[in-house]
Amino acid sequence: MPRPASSVELFLPPGMRATRATRALVALLRSQAASRLSAAEVEAALARLGVAVNRVTVFRALDRLTQAGLLQRRVEDDRITRFQWRSDAGRAQASAAPAPVAQRMPVQFHCLRCAQDLPVDSAAPAVQASVQALGAALEQTAVGQLQTVQLHGLCTPCSVA
Repeated sequence: MPRPASSVELFLPPGMRATRATRALVALLRSQAASRLSAAEVEAALARLGVAVNRVTVFRALDRLTQAGLLQRRVEDDRITRFQWRSDAGRAQASAAPAPVAQRMPVQFHCLRCAQDLPVDSAAPAVQASVQALGAALEQTAVGQLQTVQLHGLCTPCSVA
């Protein structure tokens, strides 16, 4: 008799094995959904939890989860790639049909002075049209599928200071 899938396994992309390390990695990222973690930080956190995992395994799992739309990948100003569990991960994965570009791709604004990340309202018609056009154009090139669009500049308080 097959065993029932755990809540963590329900988030795994098709074909990704539910190993102890993978389950621990997904549980860790889901429990720290508000945090952006580097691969090294994920590896260290798993070690603290008693889950010995190979660095290559961590990188591969993070890549697979990002490709499945469960994680958001971002190269930060310090040039370290960090991963964050997407708040809409369950909804995005449950949908069998591909979501429109603007819905599957959050748009963020990063202030270069105060380092604050601000969401951009993707519901605004001009923003939504621009994101859809950019996503469609890039999907036809070797770039593939966008996960996030991030704008850099100065937020309103920093620009008037």
